[in-house]
Amino acid sequence: MNKTVSIAFFLIVLAGALSCKKDTDNNNVTPLEFTELKADDDTLYAGSSTYIRATATGTDLIFQWSATAGDILGSGATVQYAAPPCVSGSHQITCTIKDAGNNTASKTVTIIAL
Repeated sequence: MNKTVSIAFFLIVLAGALSCKKDTDNNNVTPLEFTELKADDDTLYAGSSTYIRATATGTDLIFQWSATAGDILGSGATVQYAAPPCVSGSHQITCTIKDAGNNTASKTVTIIAL
């Protein structure tokens, strides 16, 4: 009888300990929040450049940049955009951010090249 009570008590304690186990995989993960995409200058002369900054929070962020025309110089949260020398008009620069949980968010800023 004592063995049965001891085993039952052990199983109850073990079940309680397992049910109280914290989910450690998500304890240090900050959700992705892409708050702003801003250029220092939104109007440029063709061939000139400006800096563009992405403001975001999250865990293990990866920044991917693209432009409809011109060049993206650098990487990370701040890049330099160089407008093409011979193509005036409206150019869209897009930043897509991916976090540790494979969540993504994108924003686009428009630069006018004169």
